[in-house]
Amino acid sequence: CINKSIEQLFTNSSLFKLGIKLIDLDLKESTECLKNTNKLLLTHSILGLICGISAIVLKSPICLIVLIGILGLGTILSNYKIGLYSTLILMPFLPTMGVVGLILISFISFIIKLFTDPNFKFKHTPLDVPIALLGIIMIFSTLTSYAMNNSIKVLLVYLTFILSYYLITNSIRSKKELISIIAGMLFAGAIVSLYGIYQYVFGFAEG
Repeated sequence: CINKSIEQLFTNSSLFKLGIKLIDLDLKESTECLKNTNKLLLTHSILGLICGISAIVLKSPICLIVLIGILGLGTILSNYKIGLYSTLILMPFLPTMGVVGLILISFISFIIKLFTDPNFKFKHTPLDVPIALLGIIMIFSTLTSYAMNNSIKVLLVYLTFILSYYLITNSIRSKKELISIIAGMLFAGAIVSLYGIYQYVFGFAEG
């Protein structure tokens, strides 16, 4: 069986179980089992060979970053909630474009699930239409802007944050999830605050 769920892959990890229990996240995406075939084995062998050659040709840190990036991308595409929760908690530590990238990948994963899972339904809220209208107004303002090139860059960032609203409303479906996410965001904010205090006390500043 090659298409095990993320929960099955980390079934013996106590830390993983604790994290899933805290945010009440369901990772059981697939119950079907795909059999290994010669074509699949050949594909996996080629991918392994490419990774091995890359590790030799590229510098070790670069190769490690690429592999972590591929693993993270696959994880988010398998479950959009992982990408959204990671974004919300890691937001204080990431640059703006890093947050935008994670939101876009998570939204792509969300769209894939919406169209491939017949049991998954889009959750509507009273703010869906007003927020969508806000996005339309922003697009119109950008198209009529005198500095369109600069406006488009800003527009893409704001539209991404608008998409995050629909991700959040379709991800957090219980009080436990909401409290867990808020706790994670507060913890991340506390770390940044403590680092700021450290900079102030010791006179250390970046930039």
